Amino acid sequence: MDRNEKILARIAPEARILEIGPSFAPIVPKASGRNVLSLDHADETELRSKYAASGVDLDRIEPVDFVWRGGPIHEAVPVHLHGTFEAVIASHIVEHIPDPVRFFQSVGVLLKDGGVLSLANPDQRYCFDLLKPTTTYADLVEAYEEKRERHTRKALNLSL
Repeated sequence: MDRNEKILARIAPEARILEIGPSFAPIVPKASGRNVLSLDHADETELRSKYAASGVDLDRIEPVDFVWRGGPIHEAVPVHLHGTFEAVIASHIVEHIPDPVRFFQSVGVLLKDGGVLSLANPDQRYCFDLLKPTTTYADLVEAYEEKRERHTRKALNLSL
């Protein structure tokens, strides 16, 4: 079973899916015929510009249905779609979220009861985060209590 098959393993083929942050590598491309909508930090034109010099296949960048510019993720999605998704996919997203608890709360607003959140996260041992400190439960609680919108110097591994 490859990576994408694992991510999709608990998601029915007919499910309404929201893919968060597909960027230049959607797990569920619109051409797949599945009922998928996308949410990203930039629209298609901005993504193409951002990645133009990076060597990625720009043809894999698709139209973005909802553009998130800050605040709770669910606020980027029209209210009439809240609670209508059978699945939310987020690949390599959580490590970029300064307040993961609020991210999970937003996903809860978007999912139907019994819906599936499918996450793919990098293995810290094998990526650029190798030397960053591991996030603790205390770090998560602190980020939530502070309603953090930006990473701390510690999370970014920056000295004061």
